[in-house]
Amino acid sequence: MYSRFFDFIKYSIGTQKNSIYSRTGIFFTLATQQSLLVLPGLEKIQKAGYLDPDSDALSILIMKWYGYTRIMIENNLAVSKRCVELTQIFKEGGFRSCVLKGQGNALYYSKPELRSSGDIDLWVEGDRDKTVDFVRSKGVDIHDVHLDHANAEFFDNVAVEIHFQPSWMYNPFTERKLEKFFKEHRPIQFQLFDRAEGYAHPSNYFNLVFNLVHINRHIFDEGIGLRQIVDYYYILNVSNVLDRRRAMAQLKELKLEKFTASLMYVMQEVLGLNDELMLCSPIEKIGRRLLDDIMQGGNFGQYGKNNDQRVREEH
Repeated sequence: MYSRFFDFIKYSIGTQKNSIYSRTGIFFTLATQQSLLVLPGLEKIQKAGYLDPDSDALSILIMKWYGYTRIMIENNLAVSKRCVELTQIFKEGGFRSCVLKGQGNALYYSKPELRSSGDIDLWVEGDRDKTVDFVRSKGVDIHDVHLDHANAEFFDNVAVEIHFQPSWMYNPFTERKLEKFFKEHRPIQFQLFDRAEGYAHPSNYFNLVFNLVHINRHIFDEGIGLRQIVDYYYILNVSNVLDRRRAMAQLKELKLEKFTASLMYVMQEVLGLNDELMLCSPIEKIGRRLLDDIMQGGNFGQYGKNNDQRVREEH
């Protein structure tokens, strides 16, 4: 079942020329569990005339997918609008900011509006206590304040997570190295203001490191889904050789070499990632375990049987 679904994803993003249509709605179920939209694949099947005797079922599936797509586009517009508003709020308070993951990663897609949106992760430059005080001075409830992040109730339709540091690692040794990386690359990230979008988002090199760290942490925390893997595919797809080499060197520093190799296997198996874009050679044995975990868990582990028993240890 999964192999056909993976073929369909490859067909949808253009790394495979042909696809076999399944008569069931399993693609829709799997795609929604993974917060992954592969509507372009269905559109391509329809336009290419790959309609079998069960074409009525295909038409119903396409209609369901179009309905899902309309909701997704509306959500994306709402989240992007909130990103602009949030950036402006902090700018007026004297804080530079940068939108992480989400709407920033969506910009790598050929159709950003078709990426399933979530909450807003905003990296704010400055002292944590001053940032928290500023948010409270705006009459906004900020809670669950940790060393790296806090939740802030700016809007009633979009959740917001304020980051004092983009991510973290459970191992104190690699955590110090990660903090050093963020400190060294922080200044330029806040300078990358995108006038067309109305907010700053990270450089490609930064995203190569940061997004992989994020994926690794969530595998041992909440779980991860194919949406985050597809995000990384598009980040790699526009990267250059130098950035990939630098990113791999940094990931080795963070002791993520084996995890990166397992992720490269997943991306090769599911997305048909070109060998030239790989950060390192894939390792099938650990890659298969990672892929099993992703497919059993769905987006952020929502569908995993062992979601509450995840091991919080890094390779």
